[in-house]
Order: sequence, then structure tokens, then C-alpha cells
Amino acid sequence: MKEVEADVCFRLLHPKLIALVTSCDKKGKPNVMTVAWITPAQDEPPVVAFSVGKDSLTYRNLLETKEFVVNIPSIGMLSAVWVCGTKSGKKVDKFRASGLKASKSKSVRPPRVEGCVAYLECRLLKRIELEESALILGKVLRAEVSEELFDAKKSIYDAKKFKPILHLGGRYFTTTSGILRRA
Repeated sequence: MKEVEADVCFRLLHPKLIALVTSCDKKGKPNVMTVAWITPAQDEPPVVAFSVGKDSLTYRNLLETKEFVVNIPSIGMLSAVWVCGTKSGKKVDKFRASGLKASKSKSVRPPRVEGCVAYLECRLLKRIELEESALILGKVLRAEVSEELFDAKKSIYDAKKFKPILHLGGRYFTTTSGILRRA
């Protein structure tokens, strides 16, 4: 075994599913942010959790409107995901810079990202303040998934069709190669 430095120890928990989190300010101006530190937190009622920098536009928007959308992109959206994860929404319109298009959500104000395979429309339930970031807990109000990419009988993605973006750390990404089933 080899000891890993504290500044990269979190990479031992990767790969992580990439999501695009959309938010908007009280006037409705949208923002999109790439997130890899996201997870289910509870199933009844469904709650998701993710980490966000307290100096980010997304965080400011969440405090103002208390709503967000978790958008699940596929590997074909990797370039746009990179732009949304490396640019500041305070300085650039990330929808424009990435080439992504916004579409109306069904139960919250922040928009969805067109072309994603799944959407979780959420209301801010709680935030936990840390030193440089905050853990955001959101109650899922509505969830939708592309029928052709999700096996409804098994309640799992069809790994032969859907290639999620999985973050390994830094500039490194991967995707799935199929399903392994334990006998």
C-alpha cells in the first residue's frame, strides 16, 4: 500500500458520474455547472446531495431561488461539460460558451439542458456550510429519463446504449463498457 497525499485522497472515490446542475437567479437568468461530487442521499422522499463552492454563481443562485435541476449528460456532451466545469458563470454565459441549449423545466424555474438523458428537478431542502464549499441537499420533485436508454423492468440504464461521463479526476474521464452481473 502507498500513502496518498491529502489533496488528492478524494480521487480514491472516483470515477464519479458527471451531472450538469442548472440554476437561475431571481430574475430567471440561468447558469449551468458541471458537478462530479453528487450522490443520492435518501430514497423516501428522494433526496440528492452535491458539493458546490460557496463563491460560485450556482451557490448564489441556490440561495436566491432554492431550486435546481440535475441534468445527466452522455459522453457525446463531454466538450460542453468541460466548458461548464472550467469557466465561471460570473464571467461568461456558460450556455452560450458551451453550445448547450436550455429548455423549460416542468416543476421548477431553472431550465433543463437539452439533449441530456435524465433530469431531476429539485427544491433546496438543506445546506451544510463547510469551509470553502457547501453540501447541498435537494428534494427531487420530478424525475424523467430517456425511455430508450433506461431498462424500466430492471430500473437501470442500458449500458450498451447509454455511455455516461465518469470523472476520474483532473482532465481524465471514462465511460462504461457494459454490465457485469454477479452470479
